[in-house]
Order: sequence, then structure tokens, then C-alpha cells
Amino acid sequence: MDIIITVLAVAGILAAIIIVIKAWWHTIVVDDGTVALLFHKGRFSEVLEPGLHRIWGRRLRWQVVSTRPALLNLSGQEVLTADNLVVKVSATASYKITNAEKAIRGAQNFLEQLYLAIHQGVRSVVAGKKLDDLLAQRATITKELLPLVEKTADDLGVRILAVHVKDFMLSGELKKAFADVVQARTEGQAALERARGEAAALRHLANAAQVFEHNPGLMKLRYLQTVEHACASGAGHTLMIGLTPEQTGVAVGKKPA
Repeated sequence: MDIIITVLAVAGILAAIIIVIKAWWHTIVVDDGTVALLFHKGRFSEVLEPGLHRIWGRRLRWQVVSTRPALLNLSGQEVLTADNLVVKVSATASYKITNAEKAIRGAQNFLEQLYLAIHQGVRSVVAGKKLDDLLAQRATITKELLPLVEKTADDLGVRILAVHVKDFMLSGELKKAFADVVQARTEGQAALERARGEAAALRHLANAAQVFEHNPGLMKLRYLQTVEHACASGAGHTLMIGLTPEQTGVAVGKKPA
């Protein structure tokens, strides 16, 4: 009887020990691309890197945080340009958490603060440029925007990998006005090219006239070439050689007598 009691007591003690071990002994597996923030009794304890962790204690809690690159999209926001035109700008940013403790414990919501910092950076860059410059220098805008948000991102434990301005959206009236300006520029350029062509043709004619004036023989040769071309065409041309314009009536619009 005493042996049975002893065995039962030992079994009870072992069961109690197992229960205590299960309650106090924690096995935590942290996957690649993540870290875990460990909290003991509500207070931050340490950052657990990827791998297997066995930790002794009670009232433990851990929060897994991804350290992989992620995207943050900024919806269209209306911004006033330097020439007082309203455009709607959308952007996207890629980021990576480099300090999980800062990101989680340093701000109530680090994503909201990061979004606000990029939003303010976009507004600052766009407000300092005219619409034509914004449309023509999109790559430059991206370069100017990155330094404006890096300091805030670093304070949040985040590294900005890239920031890109995706679209500049114009109102319907502004689109029409902009299209009219582009059309006017195109038509003006076409008129300028025509004028240049006409000026070049006049210069060639003037040069030819000077050459014929100083070389009468060239004029006769050109005349013979014209006659030869007219005869070779076989189109039934009538050639009147040796007659003056007055005799043919060509100059005054009359029929010959």
C-alpha cells in the first residue's frame, strides 16, 4: 500500500513538473524574411532573428514582423503647381523594415507616418515646378523626392528603396487647353518649316537667275532641254518657236491674229 502511495505521489510530482515546463518553456520558430519582437509581461525584451528559439519564462508574447521589401501606393492627390494649375498626382514607394523595434514601438502606425511623409514630399516637389516641367522631367522629380522622405523613413526604422511618380492627371478643361497649346505649337512649327522651304526655293531661283544672266549660253541649253522633254513626252504639245508673246497672245490673254 505504501508503495502505491509513493508511486502515485511521484507520478503527481512528475505531472506537475511537466505542466510547469509546458507553461514556462516556449519554442519559437522565426521564418526567413521576418523577425519577432519578444515581450515579457508586456515589456519589450529582445528581437528574435530567423531560426529556432527556446525561451524559459511566463507571460511571454511575440510579434512577427516582415523584413521583406514591400510596396506602398499613394492614391491621386490634388496639388497646385508653380504656375497655379491643379494636377492630381499618384505615386508608389518600395520600402523595407530595417529596424523592427523602431517600426513597431517607435510609432503607433509607421505605415501611416511613412505615407504622410511621401505625400508631403510629392506636394513639395510638385509645388516648385511648372506643369510643362513636371511632364518633361518625371525622372528628375523622382530623384528630388527620395531625399525628402529618407530622414523620416530612417526615424521609423524603414529604408526607402525607390519612389516613383506614376501619373499626372489633369482635369477635363485643363486637358483640352493643353491639347490646344500642343496643336498650336505643331501648326506653328509646320508653318515655319513651310516658310523655310519657300525661302530656300526662292534663293535657288535667285541664284539660277544670276547664273543665266552671266551665262546666256546656259539659258539656251536649258531652253533646248525643255523642248526635248516636251517632244519626248508625246502629249501632243504645240511648240511655237521664234514668236513673241505679243504675236501668240499669251502675255495679254488674246488669241493670235
